[in-house]
Amino acid sequence: MIRHRLVVLAAFACAALFASPLTCQCQLTWTQQTSPGLAVALVDDSSVWTPSGGASPKLLLAGSFVSSSFAILNGVQVVDLATGLSGPLGTGLFYEVDDIDVAANGDIVAGSVSGVPGALTGPVDVWDGTAWTHLPQANGIIYSVVWLPNGDIVAGGNFSLIGGVAANNIARWNGTAWQPLGAGVTGTVRSMVVTPNGTVVVGTFAGPGTGVDANGIALWDPAAGWTAIGLGATGQSAQVGTVHLLPNGDILGAGTFVLPTWSGNTVARWDGSDWTEVGGGIHGIVLAFTELPNGDLCAGGFFSSAAGMPANNIARLVNNSWEAIGAGLGSSPNHQVFTLTTAPNDDVYAAGFFASSPTTTNASLSILSTNCSATTTTLGSGSTGSGGLNVLTPDNQPYVGATFQATGTGLGSPALVLEVTGLAQVAIPLDSILPQAVAGTELYVQPIVTNLLAGLGSSAQMQIQLPNIPALAGAQLFTQMVVFELNPSGVIGSITATNGLQLTVGVF
Repeated sequence: MIRHRLVVLAAFACAALFASPLTCQCQLTWTQQTSPGLAVALVDDSSVWTPSGGASPKLLLAGSFVSSSFAILNGVQVVDLATGLSGPLGTGLFYEVDDIDVAANGDIVAGSVSGVPGALTGPVDVWDGTAWTHLPQANGIIYSVVWLPNGDIVAGGNFSLIGGVAANNIARWNGTAWQPLGAGVTGTVRSMVVTPNGTVVVGTFAGPGTGVDANGIALWDPAAGWTAIGLGATGQSAQVGTVHLLPNGDILGAGTFVLPTWSGNTVARWDGSDWTEVGGGIHGIVLAFTELPNGDLCAGGFFSSAAGMPANNIARLVNNSWEAIGAGLGSSPNHQVFTLTTAPNDDVYAAGFFASSPTTTNASLSILSTNCSATTTTLGSGSTGSGGLNVLTPDNQPYVGATFQATGTGLGSPALVLEVTGLAQVAIPLDSILPQAVAGTELYVQPIVTNLLAGLGSSAQMQIQLPNIPALAGAQLFTQMVVFELNPSGVIGSITATNGLQLTVGVF
């Protein structure tokens, strides 16, 4: 069934080339963000933030934001993605913030590389929706902070005491006090990520405490303690300064190291059993990763080439090879991309200290967008069956060469779920021609491709693999789910359907 579907998809993709009016040449463009307070800022980290209470997503920026008097203030800025306006969060944090992390409930933790005058030098602060709370400080620098699934906080950096508790460069806040993570680590912690099960991936150090030779990267499991990740980063002065968790669970490490089968070049992937080279390497320092809207991996940092080709501080992984994104961001030795974030509207934000164009210098924030963006539009409404109102919701956007995914909910169970995809929209009341169809059931798609889906209780998921044909940008597809509910004897008892979706294919 799947193989047949892919063949048909390739066929109708060719048809779409002729059926869709393609009026523009798609281009990726960098646009400098000129929000007040950001023009001369140094941005160290960024994240998409959805405040509690259902507010629209915002962009969080951490760093040092310089006023007209050149005083450092408001270490965390909030940028409204709809208007571009920015401002401090609450009363602000009056020191340079190096890292932020957002909890599932919208709370924020911030770690700083400098403290308030006369105090210890490693502040950790928590935003609870209304105000900042200052946790007991460290006697050194905080470079990385993360939330654990249970609401605890892990802070890493270069310190020996935090809140008066001895801890070697990494510690855990349990809600009332700091605790060491075993014997800690023997070098500076620069980057951390947390897996869904609560394991912490830690990068940049010689090895964790005692007993485990980790070579620059290791895992902390609350139950098992410290463990190495394969051979880790080997070689003289090996270190992993950036760690990143891919959507499939693989771990990326970037730094200075060698692998048994590969000499350095900055980026490696751990798939659960082996380290492998990524994309021919990036020749420089990688400081940040993000996934582009079409699923490609994007890397930013301080480098001039990737996979042997020119690339100014930013590159993307395409067909397992790094390539430049336009003219890149800056070419001066002082220009660097410190952080990358993909926003819900599919724009990519790059921040740090760089030039966003040949005529612009020392910008801190640029936006990467395309003039051929992907969109989804809802057609009509679903009908109501035994599982409730049938709703089809897109999980991502339809991009050339990527897999579009949508989820149907409120479906009856047991049921046969039929995905219907085509190139044209129709409006056929199924309840007028099929006696089993409940009132209000409509077919919104002229079928070309049909696919029987596996349901999970009251939901089902559909996927459309879009061919990697750039000329498909602008083509329109239509899709919907039709639900055949089964009675106890396995016979179709009633028919319902979800709303339809109109897809406009984009390029990124």
